[in-house]
Amino acid sequence: MTGGHSGIAYQNRLVAVIDVMGFRELLKGPGVSAALQKFYEETFEFLEAKGQIYHQTASDEAFRKLFVSDSIVLSVLLSDDRRKNIKIAARFFSAISFLQYMLAVKSKVWTRGAVSAGSLYINEQANILVGSAFVQAFELEKIADYPRIIVDPRLCQIFGCTPHKFVEEINSVDGYSGKLISPNGVNRIAFGAFRHEAIQIDWFGHAFNRRERLDSFFDDLKQRASLDQKLFKKAGRLLEYLRESVCLNTKSGAASGPSGKRVAMIDERLSEFGYSTSEMT
Repeated sequence: MTGGHSGIAYQNRLVAVIDVMGFRELLKGPGVSAALQKFYEETFEFLEAKGQIYHQTASDEAFRKLFVSDSIVLSVLLSDDRRKNIKIAARFFSAISFLQYMLAVKSKVWTRGAVSAGSLYINEQANILVGSAFVQAFELEKIADYPRIIVDPRLCQIFGCTPHKFVEEINSVDGYSGKLISPNGVNRIAFGAFRHEAIQIDWFGHAFNRRERLDSFFDDLKQRASLDQKLFKKAGRLLEYLRESVCLNTKSGAASGPSGKRVAMIDERLSEFGYSTSEMT
């Protein structure tokens, strides 16, 4: 829940609000209990493991998590050191992107959301969540109308740099695979309408360094795209993003070597929807 509480000590934090798309549909039809149970179990398992990793390697970042109905709220503590904050943000984006990737690929759960920063108080035990950072992320999440995590432009101001420099610095941190996509001239590969999109986390980038089967993901995408016009439009936006992710990871070399076959397979599946990337890479 959210609300006032005596003794609240606000902290300067990064916060992500991640919403489960089509949550109402998960509550319908046969097998609903099993589907929901699988979603919650896999999400809890990931977040518990991620919390332990943060505690062991970055305990001062005070990783926190909360479930609020169909939303997942994640947060880490920022420091007073700008360079350290860049690494904190890169680690946080990587954790978020991997959760979004695994939910989409393993659980057929699409998620959308936003990351912001600022004053926040989050208490897992008392289930308390208040602060301007949460409000900003919650409001921004509403416009992320297909599976993506938007990065609040205010982070660029908080980190004291332009959007171009912010993306460049985050993506230059070694050891984390959750890169950022900023189509407005930063990656110089954006195609068509995607040039005007927001800064967002490249969650599909994990597909090029891992070996989960992607057939069920693309089959699920095909099925959703044929259900109604609303989902058809969201699927189209998602396919534009997937094409950008392929191009970004190919350009950066992340998809070279042994991953070449993986790229070819993904490109072949995208071509089924008319979104081939072969002419762009």
